[in-house]
Amino acid sequence: MTKGARRVHQVHMTNHLGYDIKSSKEFFDKYGSYVLTMMYMSNIATTIEQNHDNPSFVRENIGHLIDDTIAYLEDVTRAFDSDTDATSQWIIGPADLGELKSYLDTNDEHFPGGLHQLTTQEKHSPWVCGVHRLEWTMQLLKDIVSSTGGSFTEEQRHIDIAIVSDKAVKQFYTAIVNVFKAQNDPSGILLTMNHGRLSLKIDDSQEGQNVSMTITRLGDLTSDDLEFIRQFHVTQLKIKYTPWETDGNRLINILNQNVKLWELEVGCHSERTLAIIDLVISAREKILQGGGSPALQTFKVTDKAGPIDFYRWTSREYDDHITTTVTFSGVSVTFDMDTHIKLQNQKQVVEGDRVSNFFRQYGWSISTLNTMKAFNDHLATLLDDATRIHGSRLTHLILMPVTLSTRGLDAMDRVIKRSPRLYYIWLFMWDLHEESQQKKAVRLMRLYGEKLRRLDLIGDNIEGWLPQLANAFPPRKSFPMMSKLGVRCQSKRKLPQACVKWLAVMVSTPSPVETRLKYFRLHKVILQPQDWVTLIKAIDFSKLEDLRFDSTNFSQEQFNVLIDCIAAVDPTLLQLNNLDLSDTDLLVNADKHALRERIQKVARQASIVGLS
Repeated sequence: MTKGARRVHQVHMTNHLGYDIKSSKEFFDKYGSYVLTMMYMSNIATTIEQNHDNPSFVRENIGHLIDDTIAYLEDVTRAFDSDTDATSQWIIGPADLGELKSYLDTNDEHFPGGLHQLTTQEKHSPWVCGVHRLEWTMQLLKDIVSSTGGSFTEEQRHIDIAIVSDKAVKQFYTAIVNVFKAQNDPSGILLTMNHGRLSLKIDDSQEGQNVSMTITRLGDLTSDDLEFIRQFHVTQLKIKYTPWETDGNRLINILNQNVKLWELEVGCHSERTLAIIDLVISAREKILQGGGSPALQTFKVTDKAGPIDFYRWTSREYDDHITTTVTFSGVSVTFDMDTHIKLQNQKQVVEGDRVSNFFRQYGWSISTLNTMKAFNDHLATLLDDATRIHGSRLTHLILMPVTLSTRGLDAMDRVIKRSPRLYYIWLFMWDLHEESQQKKAVRLMRLYGEKLRRLDLIGDNIEGWLPQLANAFPPRKSFPMMSKLGVRCQSKRKLPQACVKWLAVMVSTPSPVETRLKYFRLHKVILQPQDWVTLIKAIDFSKLEDLRFDSTNFSQEQFNVLIDCIAAVDPTLLQLNNLDLSDTDLLVNADKHALRERIQKVARQASIVGLS
């Protein structure tokens, strides 16, 4: 724009109706050179544009207006000094902007079009087009991320940032909000933020903006944090740790103020599960009664300990676990629920405790129930009552009936009959050396043998109870769907020879309509050498995945037979991935390394327990 200038300029056109100027003589005396410079730049831009599409439109509608304006301004302004750099002559600061506005008639409802006012770090207030606005806001965001040691991968639209001060949080918040306001890219930006109390993930998709946020504890949030949540219109919110009674109003306020919140997840100790569910359901109903339209569709209560394996009993865990998902439908007060329960607390459940209250109110919603020893007649009756009214959702049942009497067993019979979707039953028969437990086993195995997927038989004096069960239930035909079988003694006992054939048929290749075993365990069981050979040779290793002979008299002789049987299987068909030989006679004065090498030659993918 000046003689010898080599400064690169980038001009973007935007639609704007302009302003009426008051005191035009004084205005042009003060700002004429600045406006004239802009006209020169516009003239160059329109000249270039005439060489492209639709040149007549540019010439007839824009070109002559610019030419007339330049001619007028050249008459009323002083000529430029040849050494003056017009690009640095006017940098408009706050004071200049205030004076400039005094010359403009801004009360005429003129819309600013594509112009946006910014405030720079130097307190300047330029008006820029959308392209420059996005560039400026994005650069500011990059600078803030860089100053905190974070990373900004622009190609992947991803930010990772750790912020430890409130000031930095506010700066980052302002920067990211400005980017979203300036951004027209439908791919959006993915963001993960963590400053000790919350994390944030923002995803702009074509279906609309999704903002997911994770909070450690509700009680730790400041008023700024709550405003942060509200301003971002959070759509998915997760609270890691249990909200206590003092947090109730804060949770309700979050539900009331976040009109786009469609998914809420709370990590919760089981003693607070029922209270939290009732709180959220009640808060949503009040919003509806007040004429509101809550967006909340899904409410999840997860375990504070994280993901729970509901199909595994762990002796080191003694807490009860309840996870549930509540699904809401539109603006209706009705809802659906799906609940998973694992009872591992060894204390007997009594009337009025948290588990009893949940069974009474929402027992109908239980789809997975792992009962363990705490399950008694009281809970069975509550479940019976709840499903009598609402029906049963039960699909998976792990039943340890050791504390159930005939009353409790009858109640469970009715529940199971009301469970059309129940397809997985695992019977965990404990203390089978007691006659009462043997009778329960016979009753349950007879009633539910066709649906039985897993059977664990546990007791002392195996010579007294296993022959009885073997005589009562023909192998395989009684349990066509069973894929897992365990026989465990509480102290080392000899397996009656009459039972060896029954077990051998159970582990062998069944008929085409029967399920092959994937899991087989003998624990603290003593077999005769020939019985070991019979049993091992009967195993179908093309399907068996988990084999356990822990704490038995399994020895070197049986180990050799096992190696030969596994080696005889086509390696492409071998499924064995776990072999437990811990505390067996094999390990007495044995070279564990040599044994391990032998087994790994024929079962490379298997994890070997006891030979490390």
